[in-house]
Amino acid sequence: MAQALQPGTTPPRHRRPHAYRPRQQPLGSVQLALLGLAFVMPPLEVDRGDHPEGRSGWLPLLALTIRSRPLLKLCSLTVLLVVAYFAVYTYISLILDRFAGVTADHLAVVLLLYGLAGFVGVWAIGKIADAFPQRAALVTMGSLVVSFAGIGLFASWAPGGVVASVILLGAAFSATPVFLQATVMRVVPQASDVASSLYVVAFQIGIAGGSLVGGLAVDGGLLGVVPWAAAVVVTLGLLTLRVPLPAGAEVPAPVS
Repeated sequence: MAQALQPGTTPPRHRRPHAYRPRQQPLGSVQLALLGLAFVMPPLEVDRGDHPEGRSGWLPLLALTIRSRPLLKLCSLTVLLVVAYFAVYTYISLILDRFAGVTADHLAVVLLLYGLAGFVGVWAIGKIADAFPQRAALVTMGSLVVSFAGIGLFASWAPGGVVASVILLGAAFSATPVFLQATVMRVVPQASDVASSLYVVAFQIGIAGGSLVGGLAVDGGLLGVVPWAAAVVVTLGLLTLRVPLPAGAEVPAPVS
């Protein structure tokens, strides 16, 4: 399947359909094992001491959370960042092929470096996300802008610059959910679980929206414009950014 999905390659036709069955059998066994866990795992006990009314007790909390302006702004920022990223990343193999000459044989190497850069990005942002939230946001979003602009800038004359920008994008975006999620926990500390749910919804909207926008651009022959547009979108978000300080410095603890 992975080979079939790589651009510029075709599925191996010389293999018979049943040749894949030995690979499918272990996968099926794992699926059955996971399904069996649903019947043997003990039930999770929920402490409803803070919410004696059950599910109905969450409704006022949900309404209060939705009315939080900082949270709504953060969710809007999340949609913008994720749309910008997935408009580019969904078609990253096409970008690497057209602008850097990276064929299917070398695509795996670039994506491996992209993934390794993601590990570095998460580790680095984890060092400063709590102690210096404003700095973490600026560094992360600034790196996104540099990555997108680098892809657009080097596309016509420097293939190595495109590859380097893509690898930097791996580090920058891998760090993005870390500072976003940490900020969600600060803006509504009394309902962080509900706020996290809304953040996840915003993230999923961004994934779908970014893939759609990128697809429309590719169909319209505007692939080269997508990285520049993504850089502009993140820059606008960067200019309007206000990240709350750690909860102890800005948000009073909820009264029990």
